[in-house]
Amino acid sequence: MSYTTEKFIRVYDDKIGSYIEVGPDGDGLDLVDISYNEDNRKISFITNQEHAVEMAKAILELYGDKE
Repeated sequence: MSYTTEKFIRVYDDKIGSYIEVGPDGDGLDLVDISYNEDNRKISFITNQEHAVEMAKAILELYGDKE
């Protein structure tokens, strides 16, 4: 038998119930799927891992110390 596991991270807006989900693409192409989900609608885009890492770095640089 062979098994595959996937890890997704969701960030919820507790006031309105929407969330952002980040995880691997569904086709197993080593891409990153980033989606915004609201009212049972998924608005998604897929990017490569390198670009996703650079986006995360930029977001942390802009907003990382605003907590």
